[in-house]
Amino acid sequence: MNILLYVTAGAMLAFVGYSIIRGKKEQQENLERFYQLSKNKVEIIPCSSRWLSTQVGILLLVIFLAVYVSQHPEQSGSADATGFLLVCVGLIAVLIMNMTLMKKYQDLYINKDGFMDDGKVVRFTSIKSVEPKLTGCTVTTYSNQELKLNSIQGKALMNLLDEREQAKTAKK
Repeated sequence: MNILLYVTAGAMLAFVGYSIIRGKKEQQENLERFYQLSKNKVEIIPCSSRWLSTQVGILLLVIFLAVYVSQHPEQSGSADATGFLLVCVGLIAVLIMNMTLMKKYQDLYINKDGFMDDGKVVRFTSIKSVEPKLTGCTVTTYSNQELKLNSIQGKALMNLLDEREQAKTAKK
């Protein structure tokens, strides 16, 4: 029974690792395409600090659980403790891989006309509203398309839109 658990856990961790690597490749292609469309005139608003802090917090929690179980294996049985520790080591590896590969893609990339979200370029003129939510932000376009951004990206976008609006009113 434990062998099946180890194989399943290994397969899940391998799938998550593969998904992260595939996601990085897609994000890289989308970012390169955005740079080409923008003629390499892209402003980057850093938004990855909170995302990175969350990832580090989860990593520390997994490390704490692994250390606790390694120090008190009698509470879960030695065979179960070994399996749990192997899963924790796999999770730690996946979290570190995610932090190193995906941090760059959490920032907000902006050109003179719009910004990029998951490979889609959204023009500033097509934004109908930006509504902050509890855990993120919803951007609604005039074509009733809704984009979900994290809260830091949403705040940065709202500040940018406010600055652009103030610059327009100052010119008039």
